[in-house]
Amino acid sequence: MKIAHLTTVDMSLRFLLLPQLEAAKEHGEVLGISAPGPHVEELETRGIRHVPLEASTRGMSLSSDLRAAAQLWRIIRAERPDILHTHNPKPGVYGRILGRLVGVPIVVNTVHGLYASPESPMLKRAFVYALEGLASRFSDAELVQNPEDLELLGRLGITPRSKLRLLGNGVDLERFNPDRARESREAKRAALGLEPDDVVVGFVGRLVAEKGLPELIEAADRPDALLPIQLDVTSDAQVAD
Repeated sequence: MKIAHLTTVDMSLRFLLLPQLEAAKEHGEVLGISAPGPHVEELETRGIRHVPLEASTRGMSLSSDLRAAAQLWRIIRAERPDILHTHNPKPGVYGRILGRLVGVPIVVNTVHGLYASPESPMLKRAFVYALEGLASRFSDAELVQNPEDLELLGRLGITPRSKLRLLGNGVDLERFNPDRARESREAKRAALGLEPDDVVVGFVGRLVAEKGLPELIEAADRPDALLPIQLDVTSDAQVAD
């Protein structure tokens, strides 16, 4: 059996999906399809064959997206996977549609998060929900990571309820065992000049507004906060305005 996972960039394959990809190797050959990048070599050393989707980009570019879709069409026809598992907003849309049209036996999508919430402007909601509704008609299953999105997709009839499954987020209990991490945690707090009872807020994600950073900074700066917190940001990327 050949299982293909489709993402926008290789970072998602490496840092979000690697345990899932390695587990899937027990059932057959596993492919990772994404834009080429610095994590491809590590993926392949772990037994995940990478197929480059050269035109795939996180940016808003219709021409790039159309080229990526055309490239994916050719990749799927050449590889003939038994299962196509799509991720991320853009490849999640064109990947589901193309997978079904090319004849992939099983097409699965993970909804890592909707790009519109009930508080978003109506035009944005209409656009995002319409695309999600269209693409979900081409899949066999929709794995949703949080119960709020699952409830919304079912209640508004965006996705057929028969396809919806609550996936949740897995946690490596061995790696994140508080008892094992105590010494490391204390050393890091000392390096940051934090007292044992100082409140620390951790953030993991890209430094972009859509990840909630403006709200985090605003909350940290509120004068009426019940507890004082120190907000430290460490990244190898620039924070966009």
